[in-house]
Amino acid sequence: MRKISIYIKLGISFVVSLLLAFFIIGNDTSEFVKIILSVASFLFGILIAFSIANRHARLNAIKESFKKQDAALLSIYFLSKTFGKAIITKTKDKIDKLLISQLDYTLEDISMSAPQKLKELYLFLEKIVPKTEVQRETKDKILVF
Repeated sequence: MRKISIYIKLGISFVVSLLLAFFIIGNDTSEFVKIILSVASFLFGILIAFSIANRHARLNAIKESFKKQDAALLSIYFLSKTFGKAIITKTKDKIDKLLISQLDYTLEDISMSAPQKLKELYLFLEKIVPKTEVQRETKDKILVF
């Protein structure tokens, strides 16, 4: 069963309220019709305001998620500089492939590629062999992300 959009529900309820306001008593615009029309408009405005606030909150949650992911990938890239030029280049390439795979697919199809690229990045970072104590600590920090 397909979920009906809240905007369609709001539009239908507004139209029904308007029809009731105009056709309950007849052609004459009485006080009762004006009151029903005012109440319908007021309720429609409140429902739209809640809907906009809900969508805004969801959009902010998505933005926050993107910020966290960007920060993690940047941290991984900058921390990989501890391991030398070859590791930096490979890490950059893996991160680029991950980000490109996220752009190549629609949101419904992102599961086809992005998790695989993320797993490749993680496995690559996990296979890095640290030579010094600083590199060992850096590798531990990278794997936490």
